[in-house]
Amino acid sequence: MSKNGNRGGLVVFEWRDGFTGRRYGFTKEQQDAARRLVAGLLEAKLKKEVGDDLRALADAAAAFWARDYYRLVFPLAFGREVVDGGVRAVFLDDPGDRVDQTAVFRRAPLDGAARPPLLPAGGRAPAEYLLADVVLVRAALANIYCRQRGVDPGLLHVLRLACFTGPLAAELAASGFDLPEEVRRLVDFLEGDGEPPAELDAEDLRRLWEAGAVAAEEAMDIAPASFAVTVVVGAVQRVKQYVFETPGLNEIRGGSEILSDVTERLAVDVATELGAEVVLRAAGSHLEFLVPDAETGAAWEARLRREFVAATGGVLVAAAAETLPVRDLLGDYYRAMGRVYQRLEAARNQTRPLYPETLPFEERCAICGQRAAEGWYQPPEGDAEPICRVCLIKREWGRDARRDKTRELEEQLRGGGRALWGLGADAGLPQSLDDLIVGHPRRRLVAVVYGDGNNFGAVVQQLKNIAVARQWTCRVEAVTWSATALALAEAVRVSVPAPHAAAKEAQRKPSLPFQVLALGGEDIGLFAWGPVGLRFAERFVALTDREFTPAPGHDGARICFSLGVLVADAKAAVARTVAFSEGELLKWAKRAARNAGYRDGGTIAFLVVPTADQIPGDLDDFQQTMYYREGATFPVCLTLRPVTAAELGFLLDRAARLREAGFVGALGRMAAAFVRGEPRVAVLYYLYQKARERKGRDDGGFTALLEDTRERPPTLADLDFAGRVLGTRRPFGGEPVAGGRETYFAPLVDLAELVKVLE
Repeated sequence: MSKNGNRGGLVVFEWRDGFTGRRYGFTKEQQDAARRLVAGLLEAKLKKEVGDDLRALADAAAAFWARDYYRLVFPLAFGREVVDGGVRAVFLDDPGDRVDQTAVFRRAPLDGAARPPLLPAGGRAPAEYLLADVVLVRAALANIYCRQRGVDPGLLHVLRLACFTGPLAAELAASGFDLPEEVRRLVDFLEGDGEPPAELDAEDLRRLWEAGAVAAEEAMDIAPASFAVTVVVGAVQRVKQYVFETPGLNEIRGGSEILSDVTERLAVDVATELGAEVVLRAAGSHLEFLVPDAETGAAWEARLRREFVAATGGVLVAAAAETLPVRDLLGDYYRAMGRVYQRLEAARNQTRPLYPETLPFEERCAICGQRAAEGWYQPPEGDAEPICRVCLIKREWGRDARRDKTRELEEQLRGGGRALWGLGADAGLPQSLDDLIVGHPRRRLVAVVYGDGNNFGAVVQQLKNIAVARQWTCRVEAVTWSATALALAEAVRVSVPAPHAAAKEAQRKPSLPFQVLALGGEDIGLFAWGPVGLRFAERFVALTDREFTPAPGHDGARICFSLGVLVADAKAAVARTVAFSEGELLKWAKRAARNAGYRDGGTIAFLVVPTADQIPGDLDDFQQTMYYREGATFPVCLTLRPVTAAELGFLLDRAARLREAGFVGALGRMAAAFVRGEPRVAVLYYLYQKARERKGRDDGGFTALLEDTRERPPTLADLDFAGRVLGTRRPFGGEPVAGGRETYFAPLVDLAELVKVLE
């Protein structure tokens, strides 16, 4: 633990968030309390193992550090609380330069407003290293080193357990938890006292122990030059094509769940056979892990391909293994992993589809219409139809309600189960996109949401050490899961009124108004009822912006998320809506965020098309035709899109108020004036309506509601719906044009589209 000086007479220990530049300070008493808390949680994990099986104890400790601890401390900036039976996010204050001596630490993930029990690595480790990062790297290197040298398995697991418990050995002993004698001796050795058993090379182990807890440059000099490890990488190709190739929600959900299940199962297999500490990443149909040698790596390559193909019936998967010097992983991680991914790319180029082209005389599958049928299935209505093996497997998985990401989200929110969504404890999974619709709205609109991280590539390029790379991977997964769970919980509660939910439950078993499809790493994908989808997008970006808000003066790339949201008719072709959301709207949102220098965080590009045939064939042409008017006097942009989370929240709230006040017709007529006429004519029409209201002293009129300045975000402080220049904002989030005319923004069309969704 590193002492970082005094603040107000207090001895302070600090951990620096390497991705935002924020600093978290603790007094010695607080750090001692955090260490005791974490040691208690580790002890509880170990006590669940019956007997004195050292391998089981080592595996349990590895799982604690590799999964439980990161989910305990991340996210750093928000937690969750239960209010009136509903779950909502609670923001944690920015620590700034102060030390809160009254802080209470989390005892579980998202534990209200309690602080994360951060344990800095201390010693000579860089300020951004957590103790968990160092513990896992040291244990992984010791594990691989012993396996390469044929160390007795019993001694190997004793060494692993010593690596996992050594940093908290004093706290464990103080609580009365007795480590086995052989483990205590190795703990003493690793801390610099005594000698290891004869089978272990004391010098090499000490060098690995030291190299795992220092800066990248030092680690390259300290690590044994002859020590190398093999990195195995496996990744499914054309994931979206596999998941979304059919229109049925059951098959889509099934494809997504199969890939997640196989990824998790393989990660468990690696952890069982080699230890959880060697798993570097297991998310989004992607695995990375360490093995002792090239021969073992080749065996795992074949196993990854075999397992994915067997489970899916024919998905394309590439796998590769590359042997790297440990010095490179510790000192130049990004470049070292680049060599692995070059090998993976070569493997991708050699991958061939399992199923050849269907011959003219073969019966085609009735679901995908592509592959040859291999059997029959019984649809809800009509006669049995032919089906291929791939679609049959996806259909069976999708219909099994026990396999679904919703249950994992409910576990993340800790308690309440299915009832926490506010639709009753027996709310089921939607069986079709129509099931996402709540009640009987005027339009049956479904939101297709697709999201991705901004600047994540730049962050990865800066990862010099395997320790901080592991922290990054675990943090992104924990933050993404937590933000998704909380954003959905809030979106459903806001969009589905309790009385309506109760009435729905009384009539028939309710369905959840969302379906999460892809959730691995930084990727987000889901279907939802229109209002839920838009509210989710706003809350998700708000939460992730809060987590990654940079400290003042931080010169690193700002981390944020962008989302594309297409709200379309529930009958629209899934392949088309998904491709447009991800291929057009998401790219639009990411481009706008980049052009703004990520100044205001994440961005959301949404589009509302009541019928499927209104999905634009050319988004750029659609933008210019629908939302831009050159005008004889000044150009006018009729949309603010892409928008920030705060801007979308403002627009949604304002649209809801207009609808509740009965101004839907007035809004439609005013928006039509801007869309169909000259900008200055439309402005005169707006001013005429405003003057009429003032003459009638109608303080609750249409324009008065529009011009209400309360709750406006700072970026829209100067907004005038009749048209106004908004600082440096450019139409459609485009790049600034030197010498170009200033553009006026009159975003009445945004409100008109949102009202359609809310009706």
